[in-house]
Amino acid sequence: KCIEDLKQNIIGYLATENKQKLNIQDYPPKYEAYQNLLNARVNYDKDEIYLQFLNNAINIDSSYFEPKILKIAHYYNLEDYKKADSLRHAILPSSSINKRQRNLLNLYEALLEGNNREIYKTALKEYNIAPFDIQTNASTMVVALQFVYKPESIDSIYNAISMKDMDLGNCIQCQYRYYIKAMADLELKKYDQVVSTMLPVTKVIDEYYLKIPLIISYVKLGNYDALNDILDKIKVTNTISYWGIANIDVAKEHLLLNNKSKAYEYLNTLLLEKKNLSDEILANTYFYLEDYVSAEKLYKKLHSKKPKEVDYITKLLILSEKTKKQNAVDFYLKRLNGLRGKYQFGAIDYAVAQFC
Repeated sequence: KCIEDLKQNIIGYLATENKQKLNIQDYPPKYEAYQNLLNARVNYDKDEIYLQFLNNAINIDSSYFEPKILKIAHYYNLEDYKKADSLRHAILPSSSINKRQRNLLNLYEALLEGNNREIYKTALKEYNIAPFDIQTNASTMVVALQFVYKPESIDSIYNAISMKDMDLGNCIQCQYRYYIKAMADLELKKYDQVVSTMLPVTKVIDEYYLKIPLIISYVKLGNYDALNDILDKIKVTNTISYWGIANIDVAKEHLLLNNKSKAYEYLNTLLLEKKNLSDEILANTYFYLEDYVSAEKLYKKLHSKKPKEVDYITKLLILSEKTKKQNAVDFYLKRLNGLRGKYQFGAIDYAVAQFC
């Protein structure tokens, strides 16, 4: 056993010695554990397989820090914040934590506490160490845009890694980077830039979320031929649900532009397919059409199935106000405030603000 352990350590050192700057470990992991980590990275978009490889790496080498921090990140991204926090606390008692490991733990502590300033500070520290690591780079883009709202900072982070030779179909982090860059360009009103960035991407990857920046840009540019073309393609290549969501997104953009008649045009299109659409999509459709009676009926049905879903309660609260049902307003407001708890990051306050 000692000889096998020594062999694993030597091979692990040889496999990682040329990556000293990127190594989170002070000492190289066992080679088999390192192999499992590499397999996890390849399967990043397959939750169960990804987690299994991380667990394998930790079981083989209990001192291996990187799969532990990636496991915390995995549960955080799944919005299982309690599990992520529990895993973070399980690492803290160790006396062998170095500065970089401590910074990563501080990053997740800040994330789990909703401390955006500290999130940005610790994310930048990690980025400055490994700007060319694609996962670190993508995460920093997300933090800069969504946590501290610095869309003007995204280009410099994005441009640190060339996308020229990337295999987009097998690189989920590449796809995320394109999406965040496009969302930042939307905030900066660079709509033509969004189209030139995302149109080639959506021809390779048929994921709905990658089409969202394109849809918004086409609305802003008033390019209805391109907009209707992409909606038709979503209906054919994605599911009817995504087509329904896309039309609602288009309608909401028009409402933001105070173009109610155009918004209603896309919402009414959905009603022609209402037998094929979910109750949630129809509830949203009626809500934005200001058909409050129909919307309330469907939201009550949805709420009965998921009584703790914040969005359903929020919509019912707003609808009760619109239909002047004060008792219902008091009821749903009390129910909403009764859901307050840990790891919500202002969700209840935001819901109440929508009503106010």
